[in-house]
Amino acid sequence: MVDDGSSDGSADVVGSYQANGVRLVSGYHMGAAAARNLAFAQSSGRFVLFLDADDLIGPDHVKSLAARLEETDRRLAFGRLARFSGNPAGARFSPDLHCHDLPGVEWLCRHWIGGAPVVQCGMFLIPSALIKEHGGWDERLSLLDDIEFFSRIICKSDGLAYAPQACLYYRIGIPGSLSRLVSREAYQSAYLSCLLAVEYLLAAQDSLRTRKACANLLQAFVYQFYPLFSDMRGNIGARMAELGGGDIKPPGPLGFHLLRRWIAWHVAALFQKLANRASSNLSRATGKI
Repeated sequence: MVDDGSSDGSADVVGSYQANGVRLVSGYHMGAAAARNLAFAQSSGRFVLFLDADDLIGPDHVKSLAARLEETDRRLAFGRLARFSGNPAGARFSPDLHCHDLPGVEWLCRHWIGGAPVVQCGMFLIPSALIKEHGGWDERLSLLDDIEFFSRIICKSDGLAYAPQACLYYRIGIPGSLSRLVSREAYQSAYLSCLLAVEYLLAAQDSLRTRKACANLLQAFVYQFYPLFSDMRGNIGARMAELGGGDIKPPGPLGFHLLRRWIAWHVAALFQKLANRASSNLSRATGKI
């Protein structure tokens, strides 16, 4: 376990488990990618699973993943994911149409075509040999660094094996988490990660299907981060055009979709952000009364 400069006493808690074989390594505020690379450098197993501090795994998670990789060091095993906030008992694992044994390119295409690439560290058991051959986490990246890492490793693998009993509980809504960063540096990371991921998939297979998947991944980036940083959006838009354009609809509540029937989606998105802000301010105001 890597302590990357925590200040909440968690290092002392982890230290109390050293007699059970848990080893604590200090990372000194290097960032998540560097901390994971440090952990990997200290590891010696045939397989590795990266788990962030705020997520949980089921009791049979690792066992179920490992059972799918007994005869190969060229595939990744993956399990199911459910989100929760507060109590993990509230997590709901819904059926996923992409949960099958699949070649790497096909697995990425199925996720990207819908514009919602769900890749979380703890979902995957990875052969150490693949990381040694094709590199660890890109330490330039913070936000969405998992898209770059897993796209690269998956494209170099012999595919993915599904373990339905493996369950990752992904915690959401944590103040200060990487996914909630709004700085230009964070968005620059997301921007670079998506562009690199696109090139990995196209290098593995350049076809109409992979181009559409890549364009939809980039379109999801535009939707997620609008109206921030127009220069990056412009570059993303140009790359989407080169790939033939995306065809996914922008996400949003019913009111947003009703409004965008009459006005451009990006104008409707601004109205939706203003409505969300007003609702949040009202909630805070009424909470103080």
